[in-house]
Amino acid sequence: AGNYHVELVAKGNAVQVYIRDTSDKPVKVGGYKGTAIFIVDGKPQRIPLSAAGENSLAGTATVPLPAKPKGAVQITTANGESVQAKY
Repeated sequence: AGNYHVELVAKGNAVQVYIRDTSDKPVKVGGYKGTAIFIVDGKPQRIPLSAAGENSLAGTATVPLPAKPKGAVQITTANGESVQAKY
């Protein structure tokens, strides 16, 4: 995802996205926000993501998610840069 490595963890209704730089160092996500968009049972689910810890964004879906969801995560950095990771 651009200059970032974005790791996705989905469990139940929870989504957590860990962000690291190209040197595999954690990226501080203060001021970052995002949206996860996954297809669940044939319907798109949009999950707002906000900072949750030093290098992660998190959100909660309205429906249980599969262990390996299909879709994308869009992240906007504190300076307005936008990146996308596909899963």
